[in-house]
Amino acid sequence: LRRSLPGLSQRRAWALNLGGSGVSNVLPFGGAAGIGLNYAMLRSWGYSRSQISAYTAVSNLVVTVAKVAIAATGLVALLTMPAVAGALPWRPTAGTLAAAGAVSAALVAATAALVVRHRRRHSSRLAHALRSMWQHAGNALRRGWHLLTIGGIGYPVLQALLLWLCLSAVGAGASVVAVLVTYAAERLLTLVPLTPGGVGVVETGTVAILVAFGVSPAAAAAGVILFRVFSFLIEIPIGGLIAMAWFAGRRRQQS
Repeated sequence: LRRSLPGLSQRRAWALNLGGSGVSNVLPFGGAAGIGLNYAMLRSWGYSRSQISAYTAVSNLVVTVAKVAIAATGLVALLTMPAVAGALPWRPTAGTLAAAGAVSAALVAATAALVVRHRRRHSSRLAHALRSMWQHAGNALRRGWHLLTIGGIGYPVLQALLLWLCLSAVGAGASVVAVLVTYAAERLLTLVPLTPGGVGVVETGTVAILVAFGVSPAAAAAGVILFRVFSFLIEIPIGGLIAMAWFAGRRRQQS
C-alpha cells in the first residue's frame, strides 16, 4: 500500500488496510464499502482525488492479479482432480463457468456504456482526471514495482504458510500439496460474494477438499476455522476500532 501511494506512512497504511478490511468483512459485496472508507480517510489526510484513484487502481491491481492467479490454479486443480471436485458441495462445471463469464462480460459492457455516456457529458473534465490518475499510477509503478511485486507474492505465501501452521497445530497432518491446493481453492471460494468474505461457503468447501486429501473431518474443520479466525474474523474488531478512532478524530477536527 505504501508503494501504491508515495508518501503514505506505515501507520496510515495499517489504518487503511485494517479499517477497509474490517468494513468489507461484515457486508456482502463489502469491498466497495471498504474502498469508500479508504477514500474518506485519504481525503481527510490531504490526498487529491487523482492520487486516491491511482492508489486504488494500483493496489487493487496487485491484489487482483495475485488472487485471480491463485484462484485459477485452484480451479484447475478442482477440475482435474475428481476426488477433490466430488467432495465439494457444488461442482464447477463448464456451464457454471460460462454463465459466470457471461455475467462478468455483461457487467463490463454496462460499466463501459456508463463511462462512455458520462464521458460525452463531461469529456474534458473526465479526460483531465484520467490523465492525472494514470500519471500518478505510472509514477507509483515505476518507482515501486519491485516492492509491489514482493508484496503481491509475499502476502499469499504467508497466508498459505499460516494455513499450514493452523492445520499442523490441530494435528491434521496435511501434506504440502494438500495445503497448497486447499489455499488456492480458498482464494477461489472467497470470490463468491454470497456472504461477507464467503463465510460458510469458504469453510465448507475447504474442509471438503482437505477431507478428500485424507484429513479427518474434525481436524480439517478445526484447522480451517482457526485459519479463518486469523485471516478473516480478527480483522473485523481491529478494523472497527481503527474506523471508529478515525471517525472520532474527524469529528474533533470539525468541531
